[in-house]
Amino acid sequence: MGSAPPLVDGLRRITAHWAAYDGGVVDDPDPAELDATDGASAGLPAVRETLAAWSGTGGFDRAAAAWHDLVVREEVRCLLAAGLHETDPQRAVTVLLAAETLAETAGLVVLLGRVRRALRRHSVRRETRGPRAGSDLTDRERDVLRLVARGEPSRRIAGQLGISAETVETHIRAGMRKLGARTRTAAAAMALEQLR
Repeated sequence: MGSAPPLVDGLRRITAHWAAYDGGVVDDPDPAELDATDGASAGLPAVRETLAAWSGTGGFDRAAAAWHDLVVREEVRCLLAAGLHETDPQRAVTVLLAAETLAETAGLVVLLGRVRRALRRHSVRRETRGPRAGSDLTDRERDVLRLVARGEPSRRIAGQLGISAETVETHIRAGMRKLGARTRTAAAAMALEQLR
């Protein structure tokens, strides 16, 4: 392989390293010995596709497809790169939405954040607040929020319910998230409304 710019060479090495590791090709690859041909000869042609895309020839969609049955994280990375490099906004959003679905399903939180940031560039926003469907308050969350509504501080609530103050805070945050409330007072008011 010829001389590549430092960024592309770094990306090539990172891709080959993670491909070998995630694909189960080697237990602990040695970065000094690992390059694109090592990953490709080990049965990962997706590495070649990804490196070709990063070297400027495009084709992140082909690279993502090559990763599909191998490593979800790399597939999401390639879809994200495809969406960021796509000049047609409609096609970019389509690719980024596919990346979002995969990242969310696989629990790839950091990549999911990056994909959503890219979607915001195309005015696609996700409301992170709001009641969650099928997320009813537990009895303990109701008890805690009822005491919050009475003006009790977390330490006193903890003493009354026989739990730690940290657990009280956890129940308050869970109730806020389930109810779509931005403050503990709003969550307490919403919980009282549900109890009527």
